[in-house]
Amino acid sequence: MAEKSTFIKLDRNIQEWRWFKDGNTFRVFIYLLLNANVKKNGFKGIDINRGQLATSRKSISEKLGLTEMQVRTAIKHLKLTGEITSKIYRDFSLYTVVNYELYQGNVTTNITSKQPADNQLITSKQPRYKNVKNEKNERSSSTPPQLFEISSFCFENGLNVNAEKFYDYYSGNGWKTSQGKPITDWKALLKKWSETEREQQAVVKKRNNNTLSGLPLLGSDDDD
Repeated sequence: MAEKSTFIKLDRNIQEWRWFKDGNTFRVFIYLLLNANVKKNGFKGIDINRGQLATSRKSISEKLGLTEMQVRTAIKHLKLTGEITSKIYRDFSLYTVVNYELYQGNVTTNITSKQPADNQLITSKQPRYKNVKNEKNERSSSTPPQLFEISSFCFENGLNVNAEKFYDYYSGNGWKTSQGKPITDWKALLKKWSETEREQQAVVKKRNNNTLSGLPLLGSDDDD
């Protein structure tokens, strides 16, 4: 639980963040920031560190006036872009704000004393909230991606791929092709995986339909 008489710092650059215009996702993220632990304590025998919050989707939905499905979608968004992680326990989930110290750590300020108090300049040296879309564009497709980049790319492009399975497979072999050559474009490879998955699913669906078409319908003449 967040302590009373505390506050969070919010960098103006959050307006450039990809989820800023997504009302539900933005509200859930701010809720996690507001209620994350400011110091380590315990909860039901589990250590809850600074930047973590033990809660549930139901509790968040009740606090924010959202449905559990809306909260679930918002959390999925935040996990896809690496803003938070979560660990599920029996009665609750433990959410971790990944860059909590960057957002809420000490701020170095520069106050110009010669200016009137209402016009004093405060310069924050905190890192900017990351604009994931721009960040991804700056990274080369030949650079091995992080899991959240793969998940985000799949989500944005509607790819039918298990991001974790893809990541585990290629990170396990050093990001090389079956011929042992370095992967030069993981995004193109990811799209091929998606096409293969769709083709395999289509084959399975067709096979199942053919099997079902050969079965007698209940109440048909074949039952006599």
